[in-house]
Amino acid sequence: EFSRVWTMPWACPHALARAVWAIVACADLAAVRTANAQLPALPSVPWQPGPDRYSVLVPGSKQPTLSLYPPGGIVGVATGSSLCSALRDPQDSRSWHFLELYDHMCPHCWYAVPIVTDVARAFHGHPSLRVKSLNCHVRSNAEACFFLEIISGAVDYPTFLLCPPRKGTPPHADEEAVRSLPHRAQGLLRRLKGSQRATFMQLLRCRRRYIEPHVRRGAEDPFLSARAVAEWVTASTGIRAIHAETLNQGADFTDRMVPNPRAAPGRPGWLRDDKAGSPGVPAWVPGQRWFDALRGFIALLHQGYRESRHQAAVDCAWYLARNFPVKGRELGQLAQMLRKQGPLAQPDAFRELLQSWARDTGIPDPLEGLSEVTKEASEEERYLTCSGSPCVMWTLMHITLTAVAARGLSGRTLLGDESLADGDQVAKTTGIREAMLFVKTFVENFLSCGRCKANFLRDYHSCAYGRCTSSDFRALPIWLWRVHNAVSIRVALRHKAQVDRRWPMYEDCPTCWRKELVMGGQSYERRLRPSTLSVEDLDAPFHTDRVFWHMVRTYIGVQRVAFELSDLSHDEQEEVQAVLERERAIAAGEPLPPPGSLAPAAHPTSTQAPPPGWPMRNLAIAIPALASGVLGLLCYHRCDVSRVAQMFGLVERTTRAPMIRTPQDEDDLGEDNDRLRGGDHPREEDPAAE
Repeated sequence: EFSRVWTMPWACPHALARAVWAIVACADLAAVRTANAQLPALPSVPWQPGPDRYSVLVPGSKQPTLSLYPPGGIVGVATGSSLCSALRDPQDSRSWHFLELYDHMCPHCWYAVPIVTDVARAFHGHPSLRVKSLNCHVRSNAEACFFLEIISGAVDYPTFLLCPPRKGTPPHADEEAVRSLPHRAQGLLRRLKGSQRATFMQLLRCRRRYIEPHVRRGAEDPFLSARAVAEWVTASTGIRAIHAETLNQGADFTDRMVPNPRAAPGRPGWLRDDKAGSPGVPAWVPGQRWFDALRGFIALLHQGYRESRHQAAVDCAWYLARNFPVKGRELGQLAQMLRKQGPLAQPDAFRELLQSWARDTGIPDPLEGLSEVTKEASEEERYLTCSGSPCVMWTLMHITLTAVAARGLSGRTLLGDESLADGDQVAKTTGIREAMLFVKTFVENFLSCGRCKANFLRDYHSCAYGRCTSSDFRALPIWLWRVHNAVSIRVALRHKAQVDRRWPMYEDCPTCWRKELVMGGQSYERRLRPSTLSVEDLDAPFHTDRVFWHMVRTYIGVQRVAFELSDLSHDEQEEVQAVLERERAIAAGEPLPPPGSLAPAAHPTSTQAPPPGWPMRNLAIAIPALASGVLGLLCYHRCDVSRVAQMFGLVERTTRAPMIRTPQDEDDLGEDNDRLRGGDHPREEDPAAE
């Protein structure tokens, strides 16, 4: 095999031409990026937003907990159990406790890390104040966080609370505190028994909640202020900061790159979407994204359900039953179960119902079976295509809206559609406004990041990103695409990311980007503004009609859309054909179309000759360049010649599209190998195989 790989390029002009094209294309793209970016080289690894996470063993706990704060740091790491222990400790209960409730997957909780750290530094050494943090995404902390929400009136994260020292003897203090509780909290307390009641009573002191001054005035969200938080602590406790000089910095957004939403493509910011070492070759097929989206839906309901959000859970489950590509009958059963059960005051009862339904449906809990450590030691969801709950939330919404648009365009259900859509009436049953309302309902009720939610709702109600002008099905997923790109740009800004987080990457869809912008290195001059980005800003670098079909390809599979080509315009017919050709090229291991081309790359034949008059000097330069390129590829892939051969199409690659089911016995979500060995082509089994 080793000999075959090395001798074939010289015997086969096809492979040699492909190798030359690949090297020239890569060099051309690198030159364009260098000219546009003018930044030092970065490692080509998938960039993810968010600060470091730590596994912290809290005293008194048997298993470590997940935290945004390091062990032994100036900000204490608490669990629900350790917090209750501290509050009932006769010594510790004489102190004030500053407590941050957060979700480690919440972007504004990431921004709060330096704020809370500065506040802790400012009061460090004061004997009467303890600064602690509690990660409410961790399920073992869910009960304590729920009780603190009810007691303090907190809704989202991050939330800052103060727990004053205990006054008087415990029985008298408890009676006084209970009488002052809101009616809802008193009603819950009457239903609690045993250890739950004891936990609630221990947390009863933590009722003082910080409300940002700009929220009181209804102003737009500024960056959090460590000084404002410290002043609130002093006003509430009478304790003054010992090291006030630490309060001047706040969140570290200095020296950040200001992104230009109209600029040419920069360094790839979505490398995780592609196979390692194969830019433009998707790492995932739509079915794998569906699988993660449904698991994420379960996790988000598990964390976010409250009695007041019961109807939202019913509505979202029912909408997905009618519109998500798979598991429609099962999602409909969930909606009916919840409707019959009625609102549940305690989330634990809802979680038991949800877990029972998920097991019967065959959708595993994201905490189960996909972690290298035990469930108790991890407490973090593991997904195949995503790195956390924000990603799976976006994936769920993109899949759903793209499916609605695909059905709406054709007036037919998808091929293999498992939704409860009503056949030929599908375009009438789900409208554009109803789809947008689903997104609003889901974000408003099950997104834990308070400021993220407020920003989304502000943009939604102000008709930002073309929401109120989206009058056809093509515009529906494009509206959500704009929202997502705007959020990605802002997150990258605040994290000083030196990558381009606009989607899709140039490597994944060259034709989605405007040719004159990419090849000319032009930049439509308009810097990121402090308020919402405009439709013009976000659309400027792209052909949105091609972005739409790329979304269909990514989230649904073009070949699952049951339309007649005659239903489409001439331009759309060409775009669909180009997408299908790209799919076939990827499946066959052929070179992808060169930048700026809609057609697949031409296959050189053995009779083709070099252009006349090609100087011998250029040939003398090209041969060493080709040799060095091949050696470079071998080194990049650690001398894995089979990998290099695969890139040039010398080794046949097969692709498989997964069915939406639970992986068992090391099943990789693909079609059975026995069926493939029996001669069935994957496209005959799944028309959207990628």
